[in-house]
Amino acid sequence: MAQLLQLNKQRFTPINNEVLAWAATDGDIFIIIDNSAIVGNLTVPLPSTPIDGQIFQISCRGGIRNLTITSNGIPIRGGVITLYPGNMTGWIYDTASNAWFTYIPNITNEAGVSEFADNAAALLGGLTIGMKYRTGDFLKIVH
Repeated sequence: MAQLLQLNKQRFTPINNEVLAWAATDGDIFIIIDNSAIVGNLTVPLPSTPIDGQIFQISCRGGIRNLTITSNGIPIRGGVITLYPGNMTGWIYDTASNAWFTYIPNITNEAGVSEFADNAAALLGGLTIGMKYRTGDFLKIVH
């Protein structure tokens, strides 16, 4: 397996329905979505000519309701639809399988959970059913 030593961090503040245009690199890629509010729809393409063992990670501050990952025809084993505030996910490419594999589950960082007065305010704030929010010290789930 090739060992990639270079981590390329790239920061974005996307708008709804954007296709993220990150800079291509031969190293591992760490995308930081630095949004203060939830983005409704975001498309992120994986590298079109990946290297064996290449890692592609996405972390976001404000959440992404519908995250679409494209792969230029290369199969993706696993994936995400919603990326909650403060979470990250990622994939690793395997040449033998010619596929991307999810390697980081949708990790929750409870410190990044947005605060709302109640369920109605969370819905008005852009959260959807099943997403986490807090009211003071109480962790809640939108219903």
